[in-house]
Amino acid sequence: MYSNRELKIDEAYDEAIRTNKKILVSFVHKVNNIAPLSFFSYGEKEYKGKRYFWKHAIEKEWIVGLGTVYTIQKEEDIDRFQEAKNEWKSILKNSYIFNSFQRINGVGPVLLGGFSFLPMKRQNNEWENFHDIHFYLPELMLTVTEDDSYLTENYLLDPNLQKPKLQDVSQIINKIETINPQKNTELTVVSTNEKYPNDWIRNVNKAIDMLKKKELNKIVLAREVEIEFNDELSHECIIQRLMNDQQSSYIFAIESGEDCYLGASPERLIRKVDQTISSVCLAGSTPRGKTEDEDKLLGEDLLKDQKNLDEHQFVVDMIYDSLKKVTKEVTVPDRPVLIKMRDIQHLYTPVKGKIEKDTTIFDIIKQLHPTPALGGTPKEKALELIPQLEFFERGFYAAPLGWVDYKGDGEFIVAIRSGLIKAKKALLFAGCGIVENSNAEHEFEETVVKLRPMLRALGGIIA
Repeated sequence: MYSNRELKIDEAYDEAIRTNKKILVSFVHKVNNIAPLSFFSYGEKEYKGKRYFWKHAIEKEWIVGLGTVYTIQKEEDIDRFQEAKNEWKSILKNSYIFNSFQRINGVGPVLLGGFSFLPMKRQNNEWENFHDIHFYLPELMLTVTEDDSYLTENYLLDPNLQKPKLQDVSQIINKIETINPQKNTELTVVSTNEKYPNDWIRNVNKAIDMLKKKELNKIVLAREVEIEFNDELSHECIIQRLMNDQQSSYIFAIESGEDCYLGASPERLIRKVDQTISSVCLAGSTPRGKTEDEDKLLGEDLLKDQKNLDEHQFVVDMIYDSLKKVTKEVTVPDRPVLIKMRDIQHLYTPVKGKIEKDTTIFDIIKQLHPTPALGGTPKEKALELIPQLEFFERGFYAAPLGWVDYKGDGEFIVAIRSGLIKAKKALLFAGCGIVENSNAEHEFEETVVKLRPMLRALGGIIA
């Protein structure tokens, strides 16, 4: 632990007063192993509504944030990505970062959050607690790697406010070690509302007609299911079930006010480490088989199915073309392979590239979002039609969600296989890619499969 934190805070506070500027101070401590969900649970009382949970899909990597010392929460429809980039740069300009672990990503000041799928029109209050740009810098943050755990504490020193009191880090750790995350509770479903299923199928057929007329090449349409329970849903319990059930997915949760958006996404949008970036093309899917032989056959058929191969290729082409604008080199395999989740298998193509030093993760997100896997192609036409053909506002569904540290490294996913938790209510979302030889009823059944991870996580509603 930093033994002279008080002195460093005093010096920074004096400078804040002298310059009349807010100054960020960040301390990083290496700590004994802390269970990420226990840390999240520790914040349930003091930080409820200001918690963030992130688990990597494959690597042993967690980031959990509690509280906020600074937020970037704005409604912006001009250039949201540039706005976030500029403000993060501005925060870091006046900062003192005490970090002895420079080789570790995701420690020190880390911005947590993301962007809405499209600037929100707010035609109802479903996403009332979220913003088009929605990030925060946590007060306390746990970063867990395969080898070690790190605790970051952040302070924003305001010359117009009193100097903040330092956290008792040892006491916090001692408390966390005694916490057992809330056990799964059995809830009763009061009502289930499949919102406009017949109208959704009809609109998919409308889209197919447009596709056949070559008005566009692909469009992704999603639908919403609303489930009401007899008691409030526990965010911890849902996260625990997702971690148990979806071990090859990114597990994410972001609280805002009384609401929490969470899920288990299989899809990375972008990861940046130094000047190396990696993305994923994930489009084209089929269910898992009931037996090993059936599963293998379904996968082999998917790899040969022209409808799914065409849908996948739209994504590959767009991601390649987008990354070419911000990279020195891009590498893409010739053919997709299969990636298998518990309920579904997808066509999968990894993409890697090298970027210039001054290219930020926000620049890359701006180029990529939304990929044809979540929007369509041509992009502009698809984005114009999606709000007309869906029956809900996407908000953060299918949006870029993730983190970026003070060195510029970070990772964002596409926030799918997800739900918005509002006290006793869960709003679940699932979509599918529509091309000219799609079948609307089959696409509806695909959304049923994609809803399963969240349905199970809500309390074993389905097997």
